[in-house]
Amino acid sequence: MITTKPSGPSVPEIQELIFDQGLLRDIIRRRIIAWSLVFALIFVVGLIYGLFRYPQSYDTVVSISMQQPGGGGGALAMLAGGASKSYAGVLRSRKLAREVEEAVHLESLFSKPDTQEAREEAIDTIQKSLRVDEGTLDGLLYLHVSLPGLPRMASDPGGARRAAAREATAKVANAYADALDTYLRYSDTDRDSVLLRAAGAQLQRAQKNYLASVNRLGAFIRRSKGVASSSGEGGSSSKQSAESAAAAAELQSLYQKRGELEARMQSAMASQDAMETMVKRQDLVNIPDEDPLLFGPRHDVYDAQARLEDLQIQYGDQHPRVVSARKRLALAEKRLQSQVQAMLKGHTSNEIKTKALQVEYSTVARQIESAEQNFQVGREQGAELERRKNDVNLNLEVLKTTMSQFATMSLNVPGNDTRMKIVDEAIPPPGIYGHPGIANVSLYSFIAAFTCILLWFAVEFVLRTAAAPHIPALAATNVKQRG
Repeated sequence: MITTKPSGPSVPEIQELIFDQGLLRDIIRRRIIAWSLVFALIFVVGLIYGLFRYPQSYDTVVSISMQQPGGGGGALAMLAGGASKSYAGVLRSRKLAREVEEAVHLESLFSKPDTQEAREEAIDTIQKSLRVDEGTLDGLLYLHVSLPGLPRMASDPGGARRAAAREATAKVANAYADALDTYLRYSDTDRDSVLLRAAGAQLQRAQKNYLASVNRLGAFIRRSKGVASSSGEGGSSSKQSAESAAAAAELQSLYQKRGELEARMQSAMASQDAMETMVKRQDLVNIPDEDPLLFGPRHDVYDAQARLEDLQIQYGDQHPRVVSARKRLALAEKRLQSQVQAMLKGHTSNEIKTKALQVEYSTVARQIESAEQNFQVGREQGAELERRKNDVNLNLEVLKTTMSQFATMSLNVPGNDTRMKIVDEAIPPPGIYGHPGIANVSLYSFIAAFTCILLWFAVEFVLRTAAAPHIPALAATNVKQRG
């Protein structure tokens, strides 16, 4: 078999060609002065642009604790193995950015004209300023906002415009949290949230109907011209009328207060029953975070469990820190179980609330009885008064039933008022200036100048290498090929 050796330089010759130190030194010797001048020029231009033209940015963050439908808070649901719903897409939407702009009026903060074009530009700025970070370690939702401000060396007498930019950053971040809260209350499409909103609307109707019946009773009492029994037969008609109006107002107020107390008592008792059922099932994750008697012990257990798992990954099972964390978890679990047993015995926040409401309710009931005894009407109007009172009692029973159902559902589904809690509100960034600062601008300018010089060197090296072959073997090969 006949083989032919390909013409041209071999691999070692090409390597020698690429890494020819003589060529490197020659290029550096020829271009060092030009490079120095170009480097200085690019560095100065970059520095001037970064300090006088490039806008600084101001950053702040707001942290939110999210409670998922059908489960506990973000960290609790994560530790319990539940999947959490992401609201990052909703937060990045233009709809929420428009709501934030309507709340903070960003164009006015930056002294821009109040035109549609300026508002749309402000909405674009707000939408681009947001960065959503769904914390996987602590279960919190972080909303980072970065708004542009003046360049570092721009003129700002008194620092008013920079102060406005700093204030606007905090306002936008907090407005985003408020917009998310509004969305969760009225627009979230989660099934449980929709059902809870429907139950809330039904509760509002029941409350409205009860108050309407109480108002009708009060209006009837005022029209009936009844008199207080202590007024006597010789009292003037004007005095009787005044006493009648006062008695009517007192009865109406007492009936309203009685309805509120009975509804709250019914809600507390329903919550107590549902909570006891959850505790007996050891379903501690789904008990609302706002329950003060379980909040601390339960979170201590989850925190101790998370820390133990983290230390086990780092050090193994027998490390002293792991042993200590395991003991700390056992103590937290013992404390939680002690609180659970206390709840089963009736030592709960709802039980305490119910007893206080019962005492207040008894007082109001005695006041109503006394007010009714002091108010007299004729026989013909007595039947109408009883009918009005029965209407009030009927609407009160409807309200109590609706309140009980809503309280039970609220335990299984986080309420619209508890779906999210702001942990740390956004505050204006500290200091007068934003970032990048002078040091960073200098660094960026240095990197840009160095990169340009490096590219110049690389291009010249490649071109001279290709145009002037100087390896002897390669030159001999070229001579043979020309011959």
